[in-house]
Amino acid sequence: MAPKKKSEPLSGQRSIATFFASKPKPAQDGAAASTPCSAAPSPAKLLKPAAAGDVAAAKESAAAVPTAAAPSPAAAAIAAAAAAQSGGSKAARPWVAAAAALAPTGEAAVGLSVKVFWKDDEAWYAGDIQEFDPASGKHRILYDDGDEEWVRLAAEQHQWVDRGKEAAARTKAAGRKRRAAVVESGSEGEASGSEYAASEEEEESEDESLAESGEDEAEEEDGPSDAGPAKKRRGGGGSRGGGRKPAASSGTGKKGKAAATPVALPNGSVGLTPGSRATLAGGALPGSAPTAARAGGGSSTAARPPRPGAFSAKTPGTAGTAGSLARSYAMAGTPLTGGAAAGGETPGSALREAGGGGGGEGADRSSFRDLTSAFPFLHPDCIRDAEQRRPDHPDYDPRTLYVPPDWLKKNKVSPGQQQWWEFKSRHFDSVLLFKMGKFYELFEMDAHIAVEVLGLSYMKGEKPHAGFPEAAYHGMAERLARAGLKVVVVEQTETPDMLKARNEERAAKGLKKESVVRREKVAVLTQATLTDQEMLAGQPEAAYLMALAELPVPEELMAASEHSGAPPCVWVGACAVDAATGQMLLGQWLDDEMRSQLRAVLTAVQPAELVLPRGEVSVETRKVAHGILRAPRIEELPLGSEEGEFWDAHTAVAQLEVGGYFPEGAPLPPALAALREAGASQAAAAHALGGCLSHLRNMLLDKQVMAAGRVEQLAETFGIGAGLAGGGAASGGSCGSAGPQYMALDGAALENLEVLENSEGGTQGTLLAALNNCVTPAGRRRLRQWLCRPLYRIPDIAARQDAVADLMGGAEEAAAAARGLFKGVADLERALARINAAGAGAGSARDAPHVVLYEDVAKKRVQSYAAALQGLQQIQEAAAGFRAVASKFNSSLLHRLTTPGELFPDMARALQEMQSATNWEEAKASGRIDPAPGVDDAYDEAVEAIQQAERDLQAYLQEAKRAVGGGVKVSYISQQNNSHVLEVPEGARVPASWEPCAGKKGFKRYTSSELRELVKAREAAYDAKERAQGGILQGMMRKFAERKALWDAAVDCMAQLDALMSLAVAAACGSGTMCRPKLVPWSPSDGGAPVFRARGLRHPAGVCGRDGTFVPNGIELGGPDAKPFIVLTGPNMGGKSTLMRQVCLASLMAQVGAFVPAESLEVTPADAAFVRMGARDRIMLGQSTFLVELSETSAALHRATPASLVILDELGRGTSTGDGAAIAAAVLDHLARRVGCRGMFATHYHHISDSHADDPRVALKHMACAVTPPSEPGGTEEVTFLYTLCDGACPKSYGTNVARLAGLPDAVVRRAAAKAAESEAARQAGSDAAPAAAAAAQQGSEEGGSGGGEGMEVDGAAGRAAGASAGAATAAEGQGPGTPGVAELLHRVRAACKAAAAGGSCSGAAAVDDLLALQREVRELLRLE
Repeated sequence: MAPKKKSEPLSGQRSIATFFASKPKPAQDGAAASTPCSAAPSPAKLLKPAAAGDVAAAKESAAAVPTAAAPSPAAAAIAAAAAAQSGGSKAARPWVAAAAALAPTGEAAVGLSVKVFWKDDEAWYAGDIQEFDPASGKHRILYDDGDEEWVRLAAEQHQWVDRGKEAAARTKAAGRKRRAAVVESGSEGEASGSEYAASEEEEESEDESLAESGEDEAEEEDGPSDAGPAKKRRGGGGSRGGGRKPAASSGTGKKGKAAATPVALPNGSVGLTPGSRATLAGGALPGSAPTAARAGGGSSTAARPPRPGAFSAKTPGTAGTAGSLARSYAMAGTPLTGGAAAGGETPGSALREAGGGGGGEGADRSSFRDLTSAFPFLHPDCIRDAEQRRPDHPDYDPRTLYVPPDWLKKNKVSPGQQQWWEFKSRHFDSVLLFKMGKFYELFEMDAHIAVEVLGLSYMKGEKPHAGFPEAAYHGMAERLARAGLKVVVVEQTETPDMLKARNEERAAKGLKKESVVRREKVAVLTQATLTDQEMLAGQPEAAYLMALAELPVPEELMAASEHSGAPPCVWVGACAVDAATGQMLLGQWLDDEMRSQLRAVLTAVQPAELVLPRGEVSVETRKVAHGILRAPRIEELPLGSEEGEFWDAHTAVAQLEVGGYFPEGAPLPPALAALREAGASQAAAAHALGGCLSHLRNMLLDKQVMAAGRVEQLAETFGIGAGLAGGGAASGGSCGSAGPQYMALDGAALENLEVLENSEGGTQGTLLAALNNCVTPAGRRRLRQWLCRPLYRIPDIAARQDAVADLMGGAEEAAAAARGLFKGVADLERALARINAAGAGAGSARDAPHVVLYEDVAKKRVQSYAAALQGLQQIQEAAAGFRAVASKFNSSLLHRLTTPGELFPDMARALQEMQSATNWEEAKASGRIDPAPGVDDAYDEAVEAIQQAERDLQAYLQEAKRAVGGGVKVSYISQQNNSHVLEVPEGARVPASWEPCAGKKGFKRYTSSELRELVKAREAAYDAKERAQGGILQGMMRKFAERKALWDAAVDCMAQLDALMSLAVAAACGSGTMCRPKLVPWSPSDGGAPVFRARGLRHPAGVCGRDGTFVPNGIELGGPDAKPFIVLTGPNMGGKSTLMRQVCLASLMAQVGAFVPAESLEVTPADAAFVRMGARDRIMLGQSTFLVELSETSAALHRATPASLVILDELGRGTSTGDGAAIAAAVLDHLARRVGCRGMFATHYHHISDSHADDPRVALKHMACAVTPPSEPGGTEEVTFLYTLCDGACPKSYGTNVARLAGLPDAVVRRAAAKAAESEAARQAGSDAAPAAAAAAQQGSEEGGSGGGEGMEVDGAAGRAAGASAGAATAAEGQGPGTPGVAELLHRVRAACKAAAAGGSCSGAAAVDDLLALQREVRELLRLE
């Protein structure tokens, strides 16, 4: 198959190859392997994506391969090659070379089936060849489990497959029941699982297995080995999404039978429960049945069960899971009850399960007994929180559960079960990952969730139980959290040996023996609190946790806000945290009844989780949160000053001092210091901070987040949350070096312009998608922030424009090199947050030394630290590349971002010190750090002690040789636990002080007290080295954290450079002409007016060349030669909304510093943009369509200034025509005459255009169209949209044309045309007694303004035009409206209208035809055509 042709660049488009890559390229061969639990690469991430046509052709080719009768040459070649591969050496089989030569190659192999041997997995995997790439010589293989890979077959061990034979072989086993996935141990042939799993030899009950005595745990530790790696890397190829299930796997256990532990595979895969209800967003079961057999026959290769991360679990309620239990968890209600406990309502049971026999392999939830009968304290009538409060109590805490002690005693609950219930009672709203040995176990209600969300299988036993190995932790825990659940991780902090030693100590003290190892809560995971690198790899966007607080508006703030126009009704405080980076945002504002500022904040930040004070947040705020956010997780805390409560402002400030967040004597971050000093004036922000800190402490993240010290003002980071004053130019400030720093965008503007998200919640067609060409996660996050807070001051905007221009000019080569370096940088912003927290002693509790883990955590930490150092080095090299060409560019911003001592830190010496501390390549491979001399004193002393001990031992050996006598060989040997024993030939004379040891034939061995002391000293030196080596990484991280400011500044410069280069890529490689906007200053004192003047302006969605073609238009608002406001009319679907979006987005892009899709643009920066567009209601907020329209318009009326930009689209259509037209006219008059801002007003109320025909501040424009008369009587006009802006008003909206395009029945369209003609004719005729021109104009104006629909408004405009034409024609034709000719025609029109209105099928159609004919006569009479 021929390779795809490269598309030619469009007009004005530069080739990316001549500039630099605009998008990150997929990983090439040899790229770093993905994380152990990450998802398998999708077809979209392949090295060469296949077009749909290529795949179809491949399938046709596969179907055409003969499977019977005379084989084709290709099939014969396969047979020959397979025979050659079947066994034997090449020397013994001389035909091997000939068969290999006959094997299909290149394009001839497309459509055939092949098995490829994976050396690391030691297994064959079968699939079909989809296409061939001649450039690389590789074939794309679609494996039977759905994975795809580009493979160079000549370099891989492979076998050709005859699908027909395998299909016949499979038919014999078609009736067999599919066994659940079996956990295999690291050693061959030995079944492994948790102590909860009942083997075939041990049919113990769940209670007995849960007893978990110390001996049981010791046996479990000594029995199965670790589950092995989660996935293996394919040699020479790219990383795979996870391990594969081999082509023919038996998985036998003891006695030759299959083991009965359906938990998970050692590579992190899990077995599906037959009939599991867990579904993907698309409706497919996660890792469901094997891939269906293709036309040419199926494959014997078994489909692999789903890997952790193989699909992204959606929030319950959005097709992520089908279980009511998971959904109730996600709603933060009681897990076993469907009620929203936060609201104080008594929950109703959600777990009424049918009783049944014991569960096991292949069981579903109905196989188990009803939980409420087994655990009566879970029944809705009995359930209580830990303080024994019922759900109807105002202080009921749904996060906890009361487990009656007498129930534990009565049911003889084992110590292991009691320990689990203790954790569950404290975290009843969470899913427990309960660590037992090398496995995480989930019991009872948690097991149901694991089966539904993770696709696990129930383990054998009468009680619900599921689990997975430690190697699958990151993938499984992440999927649970992203499904909207709260996950509590409970780890062992004691091994069975440690338990045994503790019991010996207890016995010596006369205490009772303990039978359960110690465990601790080490992590609490939700969507907004994921911090592990493996869990964040596929989510570069920030996931914020936000605490909101509401307070009454103080009198002094109420008085100070009078100038804003909108009376404030609430004082809102917010504290948002990105736990992965340690960023904390603080803000407060006065808000109105519609919560306009809160909408803007939520739209920009998009928090994944909200923390609210229970009962202290208004209904309006709750409605806005539910309306703006998509299925947020909401945590409600009781108000108070204790642990687990939503702290007030006073407690929050006090905790900053006593919480141990900062070193003693160290200053607070500036934002926190300002909050403390402000006192009551920052009470709302402090209150929100208190709720956020309290919640973070519950999640074990407060110290980790505060250690980062990244506390910023919300208004500065996102440019919003400053209060009702809106844009800082409320007083008409200048856009020069003074005035506000950012352009104000409210929530309506961000939503209506689709800046960050489209109406479906995706990014396609958004401004972010058009401009995002970043190669680092930090750069993408920075670009998003820039789009939420466009600049306002001209010098700041010009600085970015200069940088973007230089990146396309003199610094182009340096930019290309920098992007190449940045692509290899990990998410440094998040990595530095983890390292700094660990260095400050506030790292993840799961990484604590006392936590028992079986994976090589130390190795991962070393690799992560080394990767961070490497990333910083690449940033250093990128900056050096810019400095090398500094003479070729003039941008002061670029100079500052790349010059040490300016914005870029002088970190070369500090970085060199860190990099020279050890050989990092060896450290990454071994997981151990051997520091260079001088790095660690304790390590150096230990090494010196080891060397001295070795010298002393050699000296003692020489003395021993002398004591024995010359010619006798004396040497050291190692014997059992003794590293140094003297060995001499049998018969040699030795000193009497030597003590004999066990010898061997011909030799005798000895030791001595002196030798034992030397060996002891040597061992002590090695122990000291181990102790020192164990703390070296922590010491390095501590030193690294001390220089946190350097590293943070470097990453900040990298993020800014990446965002700037992204803008440069969009400008250089975008389709069509891109221009640098000319910034026109304006000040109220100058007496001029802000300007927006564009030629050839296009919509930015077309920049990336994927979203169709947009017609360019010229437009001018304000300035000396144009009116500042435009009333825009035109046909439905004529492009009015698109044009208005173009104008607003062009202004936004210009103020971000980007180039604009236009031939030229002159613009005065806007201090704020207000956008009212589209028709939608907000059911969750209880707001109708018309109320939404007016609330968005209200923001503009209250806060717009002469420097603002206002866009209003079809205001007033949500109510009656009379009221809507009146409101629209009043709003237009206010904005055009009183405010004097720039703006566009699209409407179908045509009399509004007429009333502003002579307005010096309003220009009349319309979107042009070509109208084709109906081809037959009674037909409808056909309208061709030209999408071109023209002067003047459009006489009609041509609604019936849209009705025809929408597919309305022809009879309905004709009837609508008749009604329109009736209305138009009546208005055209006017009053017989009125003077010609005045009467017709007045009649058209009155009826057009008070008509009942859009068609009548258009007809009113036509009537006024008809009246004017009739008045002008009276003198020439002698036929005024009162003449007999006109009166007769009017009589005929009325009669025809009545006939059409009352007509049935045939007669009605004829009446409509007559009416349309009369309409043409009227137009001819009045000379309208």
